[in-house]
Amino acid sequence: MIERLLTATALFAVLAATPTSAATPTVGLALRGESNGAAGSDAARTETARVETGSERPVAVETEAPPTAPPTAARELVALRADVVHLGDGRSVEGATVLLENGRVRAVGKDLAVPEGTPVQVLKGHLAPGFVLANSYLLPGNERFDSTRAFLPDASIVHAFRADTEGLSKALRAGVTTVLLSPAENNVVGGRTAVVKTAGKRVLSPGAHLSVSLSTAAVDDRRYPTSFSGLIAELRQQLVAGEGAYGEVKGGKLPLLVYARDRHQVVRAVELGREFGIRGVLVGASLAGEQLALLKESGWTVVFDTPGAGASERMLDAMAAYAAGGAPFAFSYSSADDLRFAAAQLLRRGVSPDVLMRALTSGGANAAGVGANVGRLERGLDGDMVLWSGHPLELTSSPRAVYVDGALVHRAPQIPGAAH
Repeated sequence: MIERLLTATALFAVLAATPTSAATPTVGLALRGESNGAAGSDAARTETARVETGSERPVAVETEAPPTAPPTAARELVALRADVVHLGDGRSVEGATVLLENGRVRAVGKDLAVPEGTPVQVLKGHLAPGFVLANSYLLPGNERFDSTRAFLPDASIVHAFRADTEGLSKALRAGVTTVLLSPAENNVVGGRTAVVKTAGKRVLSPGAHLSVSLSTAAVDDRRYPTSFSGLIAELRQQLVAGEGAYGEVKGGKLPLLVYARDRHQVVRAVELGREFGIRGVLVGASLAGEQLALLKESGWTVVFDTPGAGASERMLDAMAAYAAGGAPFAFSYSSADDLRFAAAQLLRRGVSPDVLMRALTSGGANAAGVGANVGRLERGLDGDMVLWSGHPLELTSSPRAVYVDGALVHRAPQIPGAAH
């Protein structure tokens, strides 16, 4: 499988090619009991077990997919069986079934028994949690910052959320089901972030973080602060006073989302975190792999931007070093092409597919503060899933169907003559 993924990096130009019908070989792993999302032991990775609930009777009511019904609301009870099911924590199960109840995952496993009479859809391809991106640039720039004021602790980006935008629709069609909306880095304090789904108008968190920028974009000679030192001094003063949102940050109720792109900006973010006992996510930090020891010790999660084809070798090498170093990370979303290209570049540099899948699903959800809702196919979590024609990280595979809260919300058009 890894060889196929690496070969796919040379096929970026055919991203929109006809979906492949063959399933990518995957090491089967199944679970016993309810999964808690933690990575299994080495011994467990050699087993073929399952996640199950109860002793329910099997059912023979099956229909073969790809889904042909129009987008519809989630049924009370439905089962989806796929060639490979990715759990969202880096593991996968061949020939597994996902049982949904009222839009949430009830059980996942190989040879899973389902209640009698439950409709079962047999899907060709890989079924995975929808991608969860822990930052995004989907809102218009003029709705993400205020050019007249540097500090906006009481602002909330959720008020700019519009569920019917083309940006969200494109993300959905690319297999992204949850995104974090953030203020721009032009304000030192831009207000609260929000986490939303790309379909269904659902807001998972109207205030996930307080957005702070330590980037050069926040320094403007037309308003205070006009220097980086002045920015840090004023931010420290606000945190010391601890009023309003700053008090929530100091009290551990509101994590920070900090734009920190250069090495010295990353250092200042970590120092502020140590001084005030706070942490959160660092957006940017493209050379984080060169500061791996510092960041692992700090407890911050890095959210990488997804550079396009023009990214420097140093940046890509540093991203790969960080991803392979065992520290938590996630991705931002700017476009589907950039997202998958970045993943392909990291694969080419030796990052494990399991590590990347985790970053795109449960890692993104944890960084966004919604890991209890989305990012894994696990009992009690939302039924947000994508059916891929092949392994989700292959550039020649594409989303064939997208489910949000158990409902089919997008189905790729069928290509005449293509294998299904």
